[in-house]
Amino acid sequence: MTLENFKQIMIEKAVKKGSIWENFGQKELTQLKEKYHYNQYANENSNEKEYEICLAIEELGKWASHFDLSQIKSPLERIRELKREIIALQSNDDSDIDETHHLERMKALKDAKEELHQLNPLAS
Repeated sequence: MTLENFKQIMIEKAVKKGSIWENFGQKELTQLKEKYHYNQYANENSNEKEYEICLAIEELGKWASHFDLSQIKSPLERIRELKREIIALQSNDDSDIDETHHLERMKALKDAKEELHQLNPLAS
């Protein structure tokens, strides 16, 4: 488990169990604290990496304590949402926007298509 995949792993555990439990994520946070040598006293005057780790772990702790399964969209709901987003992005007229906005729109379209493909490999 890493700082980057903590949320995904915890969501998968909660979905598999069908609920969250008391002290949800605390055991995993303790493991992360040990792995990354968490210093609860790190601040902006500390080593930059140490401070970033401290902030990241604290944010993950807050997330875990406030997480609720109702925050998760079903894959089918997300697929429908992505299809609507892709249609909207493809139908926009780029003639009146600058290159930066065009590139942002193209990246959003690419990201939406990639996520859709991950959720539903048969989707076009």
